[in-house]
This record gives sequence, C-alpha cells and structure tokens, in this order.
Amino acid sequence: MTDHVLMRKDLAQLRERGTKFLGTLSMEPQIFRIMVEHGYSQNEHREGWDLALPVLGYNPRASSGGGAPSSQSEAITALDQWDEPNFARALAALQRLHPAQCEYVFRDGLTAAEGAAAIASVQTFKDRVVALRDGTDPGRAETREADKAAVETLAKRKIFDAEIETKLSTWLNTAKGVSLPTDASLENTPAFQAAARAFKAWLEDWRETARTTVTRRDYLIRLGLARRRSRKDGEIVIEEPLVVPPVPGITPEPREPSEPV
Repeated sequence: MTDHVLMRKDLAQLRERGTKFLGTLSMEPQIFRIMVEHGYSQNEHREGWDLALPVLGYNPRASSGGGAPSSQSEAITALDQWDEPNFARALAALQRLHPAQCEYVFRDGLTAAEGAAAIASVQTFKDRVVALRDGTDPGRAETREADKAAVETLAKRKIFDAEIETKLSTWLNTAKGVSLPTDASLENTPAFQAAARAFKAWLEDWRETARTTVTRRDYLIRLGLARRRSRKDGEIVIEEPLVVPPVPGITPEPREPSEPV
C-alpha cells in the first residue's frame, strides 16, 4: 500500500495543532496531571517533541560542515547543557531541605534530557518551579509558604531566579520558534513525509485521550481541542481530528458530527 502524502494544508494543520497541544502540556501542570492519570508520561512528552521538531523544520544536521549554527540549534544546545548540572543540583538541594517540593518538581520521572528533548524537560522544570513560586497550582494552597521557601533556596544556589528564568525563556522560545520549510519539494521527500506521518499518529493518539478525559472547557480550548464559535454566545465546539485517509478494502464506520458542548 502506498503511504498517504500529507499536503501543505494538512501539514499546516498538523503543525498548528501539534505545537498548541505540546506547548499547553508543557506549560499547564494541571492538564499534564490529568493526562498522566490516563497513561501519558514525561517520556511520551519528550517523544512528542522529538517527533514534532523535524515536521516544524528543525534539522540538527543543518549547521554541520563548518557553517555557523542557527540560533535554534544554539538554543537547543544551551538547554541541553543547562539541564543536567542544574537538575542534579536542584534535586540534591530540594531532597535535603524541601522534600515535598522536590517530589512536585521532579514527579513523573522528570530528568535531564539530550538534544531537542531538553526543550520538554527544561520547560517542565521551569513551569513547575514558577508554579511553586507564584502559587498558581490550586492543589497546593496549603503549602504556599513552604513552596516559596523552596524556590528561594533555588535562587540562593543560583539554580533558578528571575535572571535565569528570563534566560531559559529566551532559549525555549528560540528553540520552539522554528523556521518552517517553504520549499514544497522538501515537504514531499520520503523522509519528511515519514516524519510527518509519525508525528500525526502520535498526536492523534494523545489528542483522542485528551478529548475523552479532559472535561473542563477552558482546558480543551487551550489544548486546541475546542474553540469558541463566537464571543456573543460563548458556545464551545469540539474540534474534529485530522482526517485519516481510508485504507483500501475497509469501509470506515460513519461518524456523527460533533455537537457543541
């Protein structure tokens, strides 16, 4: 069977949905926690970013051969070099002085990662530390003073403070702000199409999990699984999944159109 070729409009939709889904899970610990309850994990999250980056235009070999590395490659390298020593220092300090906060920051097996996967690991670390500092996790209302004390320890150790947060945010934004391919012939190469199909399969798998397990409307909107039809009526409409081409010889079951929730 010939593999289905994703056209430019399909790729544009895949990129938009993929970055919104992964970006939201990176930045929203409450939504991430819901997904973990249904089989998602830090390893799955890293795999998602690893599959997404080639489709978004990131090519780790693009800067080889003596040329100057792109700003994106530099940012990914910086994140890769930052996470291992600083995660180790943060883990040691929090384990001794703030064990409850250590469990929160490094839950779900958060560890330093290599290459592009460091985007997800550093983003997760930063977001969890910020949640402790700012008290934005409603599930930790009773521990806010202790949470702030833990972040102060990280600041005193020069692991995470306002200056470092700004630096990490700059690297993360550069690493994820990829330049999309403009040459249609590149998008039609077997390697690119294979990468796109792999990411599409991963994304639709986990979007379907989120679609059927996340119940809050605002969370669905952030994940890109729902949208407001208009400001006037505030109606929420569930987004349809990417269309999967039918397999020859198999008649797909009819699907009811999505209803507003």
